[in-house]
Parts: sequence; structure tokens; C-alpha cells
Amino acid sequence: MQLFFVSFNFICRFFDYVDAFLCPSEFMRNMAIEFGFPAYKMIQIPYLTRLNNIHPRFGGDNYGLFFGRLVPEKGVDILLEALRDTDIPFFIVGEGPSKNHLVELANALDLKKVVF
Repeated sequence: MQLFFVSFNFICRFFDYVDAFLCPSEFMRNMAIEFGFPAYKMIQIPYLTRLNNIHPRFGGDNYGLFFGRLVPEKGVDILLEALRDTDIPFFIVGEGPSKNHLVELANALDLKKVVF
């Protein structure tokens, strides 16, 4: 439980710089709000969502950030594939059993603006 609070405190330092936190379930969204995350920044996008009506914004000095455990079920490999034809700086922050594979994949895809 202590690790959770360390991670939560780390994330809290970045509230003002984050446009939205994506939650894979309503339960996770409600728990985050209960812990003090601002409700208007908590967006639920359940697994297997059709993304036809979601339009990302890019511009300025913006960049993308993935913050989480690097395991297959998180889909970071799919994220890297999606970044292949973009010029978006992207930071991947986390540890886990998939980290080496994901670093190798990013290198194989020649993703020069992806930083682990």
C-alpha cells in the first residue's frame, strides 16, 4: 500500500500540467476522484472502445506521456505502433517485465522521439 501512496504523491505534482487522466473503468475513475483527483480531468475510456469520435489534439510544445507498469495488458506495444507515423515526442515512464521488449520495439520502429 505504501508504494501506491508514493506513486499517488508523485502524480499529484503534475496535476496542473495534465489535461486528462484516462481510466479504463468507472470504478477506477470513482476511486481516483475519491482520492482527490479532479473529476473533470478523469475520463473513462473502457477497453475495446471505438475511437471514431475521439480526435486527439497536437500542437505547440505538447508531448504524450504513458505512466504505468510495463506489462502486455497495458497495450504499450500498440501505442508504439501508433506512434510510428507521427512526430510526437512521447515519454514512457514505468518499470515491468515488458520494458526491454518495448525499448527494442521502439528502436526497431525507429521512434527517435520516444523516451523511456
